Amino acid sequence: MRNPFFKIVLTSPDNIGHEIEKCCRLLESDAIDVLHFRKPSWSKVQSLEWLKSVPEEFLGKLTLHDHFNIARELPVGGLHLNSRNSTIPDGFSGRLSRSCHSIEELEASDGYDYVTLSPIFDSISKSGYSRQKFSDSEIKRLSSERKIIALGGVDPSRKQWLLERGFAGIAILGYLWHNPEGKSFDEIVDTIKLF
Repeated sequence: MRNPFFKIVLTSPDNIGHEIEKCCRLLESDAIDVLHFRKPSWSKVQSLEWLKSVPEEFLGKLTLHDHFNIARELPVGGLHLNSRNSTIPDGFSGRLSRSCHSIEELEASDGYDYVTLSPIFDSISKSGYSRQKFSDSEIKRLSSERKIIALGGVDPSRKQWLLERGFAGIAILGYLWHNPEGKSFDEIVDTIKLF
């Protein structure tokens, strides 16, 4: 039986040692379904250099948060719309997702393959980015109409809570790159596989 959660990892916004190798290991191990490439301060040239280091067989599992025109140069699988980049480039036919930070944004987010809702819990990676008080009934209602991915402070201890509210998946950033539990990378990958 397949794990009920759709699993996403976001790259660190900062430059992390061996990040490309670690991301490829995540993709190769099938621990995650999609890798979101999110480096908002990086130029297109820096982003392309990073992305060209990823083996071609994994590019379809990548989603861009910035520099959407890269999708014309590399066969990335998806684009993630957000406040910085809110327009779909002409001719793009891949996976589309969107960031949401309120119930109102969720209600207006029809037509996407999935949407992220954050912060669900206090962020691990962003100091002071505190949990939003989303109503359980609103999340359950909206999750029956669209695929909602929980982002913000997500770790394995939250699995049952997320399942009970109808979330379709998880997006992990801080749990992996900031490693609050002091686990090895392989231990974290194994945990993500079981999530």
